[in-house]
Amino acid sequence: MDNEEVFNQLVEVYNNNDIDLFNKLNEEHMLELDSIEEIADIEDREVLDLDDDYSYVKNYTYSRSIIDLADYEKHLHSLDLMDIHVRSYSLVIFNVILGLQVTSNLDLVLDMLDLNMPKDMAKDFLISNGLVEKGGSNNRKLRKTFKKYDLNELKDELALRSLSTDGNKNALVNRLVNYESENSYVVTDYGIHRFMGVNWVAFYNALLAYFDFDDYEYYMTEYDTGSVLENSLNYLDENIKKGYDEEDFNRLHDAFSSLALININEEDYENALFNELKVFILKLNPVFLDNEELKDYIPIHHSNINNIDALSALAEIDDLKAIFNDAWDDIKFDKKLTSKEDSYNYLNQALNEDIDELNDKITLIV
Repeated sequence: MDNEEVFNQLVEVYNNNDIDLFNKLNEEHMLELDSIEEIADIEDREVLDLDDDYSYVKNYTYSRSIIDLADYEKHLHSLDLMDIHVRSYSLVIFNVILGLQVTSNLDLVLDMLDLNMPKDMAKDFLISNGLVEKGGSNNRKLRKTFKKYDLNELKDELALRSLSTDGNKNALVNRLVNYESENSYVVTDYGIHRFMGVNWVAFYNALLAYFDFDDYEYYMTEYDTGSVLENSLNYLDENIKKGYDEEDFNRLHDAFSSLALININEEDYENALFNELKVFILKLNPVFLDNEELKDYIPIHHSNINNIDALSALAEIDDLKAIFNDAWDDIKFDKKLTSKEDSYNYLNQALNEDIDELNDKITLIV
C-alpha cells in the first residue's frame, strides 16, 4: 500500500472515528500516532495544482464556518454581550496561500485582502493552525535588492509598511530587511492540503459570484460529490427550482447567467448561448415584478446582447430561431408578458439596432 492509499485510509479513520482501523494502520505502517486526532498533523499532502475536472481533495479539514466576535478589538477585554457572526475561513485560506506564491510577506498579503475580520485574527488563525510558518526570506538577496533603491524609494517602502523613515540609507535598508525577515512566511504541507480542500473557491470566484459565498460553501459542505463542477451544477439546479417556487426573479436570472459562464468555461458555446437566450427571455418577461418595480426597469441589456452575438459566432449558429424556441420553452412561466414572436423580433432588433432606443419602445405591464 503506497503513502497516498495510507493517507486516504487515515482520512476515513478520522471522519468515522474508526478506532479499530486506526490501530490496524498504526501498527502495520509503524505510524507512531497516539490518537486519531494526530492524523491532522500528518504531512503527506497533495500538490497545489487544480485538476482539470475541477475535482478537489475531499478531506476532514474541509473548511466549515466558524464563529467569531464582532468588534473583536473593541470588546477584547469586555464581558458585554457581543454580536456573533458566522464567518468562513475558506476564502482567507485560499487567497492567502495564493498570495504567498507571489510574496513571502504575510502582512502584505493580508493587507491586500478583504478579510471581513481583524487582520490579527486571520494571521493568528493561519499560524496557530499550522497553515503557514516562518521562512521564505533570503536576507542577502533582500539586502542586495534594497541597496539599489535611492533614499526616497526606501522611505516609500518603509511608509508602505508603516515603519519609521528616520536614519541614513544603511539604517533604512537594515530596517526593511529585518521587517521582511520577521514577516516572511511559507505555506506548510498541511496548508497546501487545506488549500486543496477549498480550491473550489477559484471556481466560485470566476463562475458563481452571483451567489452568496456562505450559502455556496454550506451547500458544498452538505451535498459534496467530490466534483466542484457537479456540485455547482446541482447547486444552480436547486436555485432554479427555488426561483420558480418562490417567484424569485433575481435568483432565476443569476442561475441562468452562472450556467452560461460555466458553459463558456467548458467551451460549450451552444449551451452558453442557450442560457444567455434564457436570460434575454427572462428579462423581457419579469412576471414576478409588480408595476411599481417595472417603472424604471430596463428589459434589454448591452452585455446580454453582446454575449448572444459573440456566442452565436463561436457556436457557428447563424439562425437563432430554433435555439431561441428551445430557450423559450425552457422558461417555465404559466404566463409571459411578451409574446414569443415579439420577443424574437426584439432580439433581432437588439442585435442590429440601437438598444437604448429599443428599450424606450418596450412597455411591460403585469
